[in-house]
Amino acid sequence: VGAQRASFSVSQMFPWFGTLTAQEQVATERAKARLQQFEAAKLELYKQVSITYNELYYIHQAIEITRANLTLLASLKELARVNFEGGRAGFADVLQVEIQEEALRNQLQYLEESLDPLTTQMEQLTNTVDSEELTIPDSLDQEVLLLPKDSIFQMILARNPRLEELKYE
Repeated sequence: VGAQRASFSVSQMFPWFGTLTAQEQVATERAKARLQQFEAAKLELYKQVSITYNELYYIHQAIEITRANLTLLASLKELARVNFEGGRAGFADVLQVEIQEEALRNQLQYLEESLDPLTTQMEQLTNTVDSEELTIPDSLDQEVLLLPKDSIFQMILARNPRLEELKYE
């Protein structure tokens, strides 16, 4: 077959000046954007937990008030019945109290049934199980704002993770 010649060569590609630095900067900016996405998700979770907790507080307070009202209506019903038996009031008064009492019982049942979905939502948000009981206080503390509302609004705008994320994209 005759004389043969072989040629063999090796080449190495070097990145152009500044290419690696630019890639590093892009990766850094992406990481910063992802950090801001994480911060935004964390704030959203905190907001959802706070809203759910406040709704649970409201439902518990409404249940307590409704139970107290039922107790008062039971006394009023007895009073209306005594007045009816004594001839000082009509039977309509007794019926009116019974109707209000039934309406309060329905409201109480509705409130108690609405606790389950909120409790389940809170368990999902906090990643807890059914066995851990959530305690609801008798009253919520009100925080006093130390700064004017305008200053707080400006701070919120300056520290908003979603706005910060846009800077890095």
